[in-house]
Amino acid sequence: MDLFMHNDPYQVWICKPCQYAVCPQRLENHLWKHHRTHPTAATAALRQSALEKMRKRSWLDPRRETLIVPGPISPPIPYLPVYRGYRCTWCCYVVRSLPVLRAHISKTHPEQRRPRGHPTTVAQQANTILRDHPVSCQRFFPTGAGSQFFTVTPPAQVERTRQADTLSPEDFIRVQVERALEQDIQNELERTQQLPLQKHATEISPWLELTRWPEYLGSCDLPTAAAPGFLPNPIQEPLLAISTQGVGRRIKSSIRSGSITSSPSNHGSGTSRSRSILNKDLKLWHQSRPSSLNPCARALVSPNDIPSTEAGPAFERI
Repeated sequence: MDLFMHNDPYQVWICKPCQYAVCPQRLENHLWKHHRTHPTAATAALRQSALEKMRKRSWLDPRRETLIVPGPISPPIPYLPVYRGYRCTWCCYVVRSLPVLRAHISKTHPEQRRPRGHPTTVAQQANTILRDHPVSCQRFFPTGAGSQFFTVTPPAQVERTRQADTLSPEDFIRVQVERALEQDIQNELERTQQLPLQKHATEISPWLELTRWPEYLGSCDLPTAAAPGFLPNPIQEPLLAISTQGVGRRIKSSIRSGSITSSPSNHGSGTSRSRSILNKDLKLWHQSRPSSLNPCARALVSPNDIPSTEAGPAFERI
């Protein structure tokens, strides 16, 4: 089924959405608890059928069999999250918390404990190694048997190790700085080219909710989408420049005469007539500039989106 991926070398089924392995005895309960809305696990019969199909592949039970874990130089296992952890210097024990690792050393390796009083040079060096040399780690099962962490080596770390062995210290530092700068620039470009569709829980933006700009511009190139909002060039677009000036004069004239007001309750024949005139000018603006708009911008100024003469309150907010 598409929810799981079978890992042949380690004989486990890994749940891709949950990002951990599931043992045979817990599969049905796992499907009912986490994936009962999925088409392949909606009923008890479907869950039992999935169990029977998955049992046809080699499937290790960590409570009855010894779980084999990857070596420290192995790449990460697909669909398992990679954590930052710490590895014991004197055994293969890996944990995500530095205080827990110190407790492990004190209990399992008492000869390595720091003596009372002023710390010795050896103890200081050991603490520095634990603190300054973290490792990348994973685990197959979240709890119980087989939930121990094991060290893995991400591809980027393998590349850095290779560069450290082949490059001089100066060149190695230069390469790492350049790579970090390139990544920062790329992240900044991606951040500035997109508007957030999901606002923060504490964010209140009535303007964005009214205009719905994030919905329209979520996947657009912002500089290109903003270009149609610039004033027309009188030399390159003379007809559009004249039309724009006419729209401005009519808006000012309507405001002076009182045909357009900021009060939604003040609607009259003069207001409807002014809206009709302005709608014609807006449609003329749209028809005068179709070739200069990209598909995203054309969608923003489509004639269908221009307010009709009946949309009184919405138009009067302009």
